[in-house]
Amino acid sequence: TLFRSAGAEDVEVEDQIVTVYTQPADFESTRNTLEKKGYGVTDADLVMVPSNEVELERATAKRVLKLMEALEDHDDIQEVYANFDIPDAIMDEISEDD
Repeated sequence: TLFRSAGAEDVEVEDQIVTVYTQPADFESTRNTLEKKGYGVTDADLVMVPSNEVELERATAKRVLKLMEALEDHDDIQEVYANFDIPDAIMDEISEDD
């Protein structure tokens, strides 16, 4: 497909938004190729995507969320990446606690 030939490793389509994943070294060339082909790039960032996720239980999830919030609020920290997954049912429980 066009995306693969532009350097994409993976592509996700949701509603009318296409998310293209590529290696950091191919980031600019992939973006430029897609723009030249007429695709509007509304957002393009280098981000860390975990290769595997760890599902958290309720007690651990609460602590991890508290840590993530503290890290994100810290003035010296620009980006925070993690590989945890909190099931929706547990997130709902945690939200009700607050």
